Amino acid sequence: MPAGGSNSPTSPTLSLRALSLFTSPPRRRARSQKSSSTISADNEAIVEEETATGSVMPKSPSSSWTAMDQLSIFARRASNLNLLNATGIQLSGSDSERAGQVMAGIVKTSQLGLNDASLGLYRVYEHIQRKVPAIVADKQQLKDISVNVDTACSDIEDAGKLVADLEHLESFHRMASMIKTSIAIIGKSK
Repeated sequence: MPAGGSNSPTSPTLSLRALSLFTSPPRRRARSQKSSSTISADNEAIVEEETATGSVMPKSPSSSWTAMDQLSIFARRASNLNLLNATGIQLSGSDSERAGQVMAGIVKTSQLGLNDASLGLYRVYEHIQRKVPAIVADKQQLKDISVNVDTACSDIEDAGKLVADLEHLESFHRMASMIKTSIAIIGKSK
């Protein structure tokens, strides 16, 4: 059933008050009295304005309406309206088509806004499911290689110490001198 409550899909009945809720800017009126705290450093007055519902919104040259301000004003208007008792007016074909397009756009925008967060979380979850097992396997392989490298490094250090100790052994020095004298004796005998 279309948004206006009509039974016919080609001629929806929409409340003009409900449609103007989404299309008209918020009505504001300036306060008649300015306090001394509303004067800025540049001597420009900051006028506080009241919406039709009575909420106070500051208005200064540097500030502007944010989307959240507009949404909260629209929400307050919608809660103040009695949409069930609003009188329905039959719209012309082009107006009803335009209203249908506006409602479809609003629905699509709200769906995208609501689904973006969950879609983003799903993409993060999917990325984790694809990448984390490979990262864990790489980490385990890196640990194994690290253990092998540490073992090889300690073996090389031990071999270096043994070679240094062998160079300083006195028995090897005596053996080297005996070999030299043996070679010299053999050389003299020939």
